[in-house]
Amino acid sequence: MKSKKVSNSNPLVSVLIITCILGFILLFTVFLIKNSRDFSNAQAATIANSSIITGENQPQPDINEPNDHVILHGSRDKKQIALTFDADMTAYMRQQVELHNYPTSINYSIIQILEQTHTKATIFLTGMWAEMYPVETKTLADNSLFEIGSHSYSHQSFSGYCYGLGELPKNEVEKEIGYTEGLLEQIAGVKVQFFRFPGGCYDASSVQMVNAAGEQVVHWDVVGDDGFNNDTQSIIQNVITHVQNGSIIVLHFNGPPTAPMTADALPTIIQQLKAKGYEFVKVNELLGMPEEVRTNN
Repeated sequence: MKSKKVSNSNPLVSVLIITCILGFILLFTVFLIKNSRDFSNAQAATIANSSIITGENQPQPDINEPNDHVILHGSRDKKQIALTFDADMTAYMRQQVELHNYPTSINYSIIQILEQTHTKATIFLTGMWAEMYPVETKTLADNSLFEIGSHSYSHQSFSGYCYGLGELPKNEVEKEIGYTEGLLEQIAGVKVQFFRFPGGCYDASSVQMVNAAGEQVVHWDVVGDDGFNNDTQSIIQNVITHVQNGSIIVLHFNGPPTAPMTADALPTIIQQLKAKGYEFVKVNELLGMPEEVRTNN
């Protein structure tokens, strides 16, 4: 005689259990989606507000291939190199300095190190930075060790997405280039001949406008990656291991929090490269061009 299998399950209970499980899964999915969106928005806001734009520690955008109008290095035949610094200033950075959330946006230690070691450098200033530090801008321009270049006025992107920087409207590009040139001439007493795009991002029309203003675009072939980088040794290695004849090195002039360890890395960089026989020169010397024109100011 076959025995019957007796089931103690209640269909209604089973339905309730399945419903609860599905409900939990739905709520958990909604939670993950919401938090993912909140994180993405917060991350995007942080990048947009704090980026100083060379983007060494940000996702890489598509940057146009270098051409005859964008200089990345000098002659590979001479053991000369150019140390360059970007003095970035966005509207957000200016606000943080004015609110005393940032102690300053100029690294005086860098100036002292360069002077003490008699090391030449080219400093690319944003117009907004020069407005905030007019006395220092004039002092830098008057120092024979240093050369001044333009880094735009407001440090916005000249071409699409560029490390979270706000994009400069196309109808403002020519105005921003010319305004910064005039501002630096007024404050520093020099007519700049070199221009560097924020983040290194540009398009053909922007390059043409820079050239039409009588300026040469100068970028780099060695990235120090000192932006928001607290690892001094990594900055040193980023430079030392990639320098070759004619190299143009890019670092930052702002100090903490945007470039906290640049001054700490700089003495070793200078010492090791000089020990390797490299001569530090200004960009105009590296490229065999005349010095910047001094105006009556």
